[in-house]
Amino acid sequence: MDLWFEWLSKENFGGSAHVVRYADDAVFTFKSLADAERFKIILSERLDKFGIAINESKTKTLICGQTEATKCERLGEKMPSFTFLGFMHVWGISANRKTGKKFWRIKLHTCPKRFKKKLAEIQEWISKNYHRKDLLIRVKRIVTGYLNYFAINDNSKRVGQFVHEVRRMLFKYLNRRSQKKSLNWRKFVEVLKKINFPDTRVRKHLFFDLRPPENKTGVCR
Repeated sequence: MDLWFEWLSKENFGGSAHVVRYADDAVFTFKSLADAERFKIILSERLDKFGIAINESKTKTLICGQTEATKCERLGEKMPSFTFLGFMHVWGISANRKTGKKFWRIKLHTCPKRFKKKLAEIQEWISKNYHRKDLLIRVKRIVTGYLNYFAINDNSKRVGQFVHEVRRMLFKYLNRRSQKKSLNWRKFVEVLKKINFPDTRVRKHLFFDLRPPENKTGVCR
């Protein structure tokens, strides 16, 4: 598909179409919404030759771009969002640190469903294993892996909520080890510091090129 799309972009869209893909999950961008809708038809026909069909329930064609975001703001409407690789992509306003000038750009937040699902999985595991001596180390590894993926700029609030919820779970179940509550929150925090339990700092800073044309951009996923 990558080779075909590269050829297609040059032959049919003047080289202005782009794709970001991981396995069979992909986002395609175009200069206009009309181009995105035309591509969706072309893609369906292409996949049909291989006996493959687009999952319509997971495929969207959306408006995108700073011009469209400004227009939606003026009309009191919200720009459409979409999820990709566990992140919800939403349009938000940022400001240039040097000039203070505000502009619209895509921001990435943890997908709410992924957020709830991961917390539920961790709670289930802790509830079944809270007597283990290596409980804190095992949970530390899980949280570290999660943060290595999701702790990016724009997602600090969600990451902070995640770490806080996991700490609350640990505190709750550690105090179930004995009938008498023996661990207060201050002591608990000290224990976490001793094992270098992960903090909520940003692991990766993502930057976006905001210089492309201000035309409508269709996103077909």
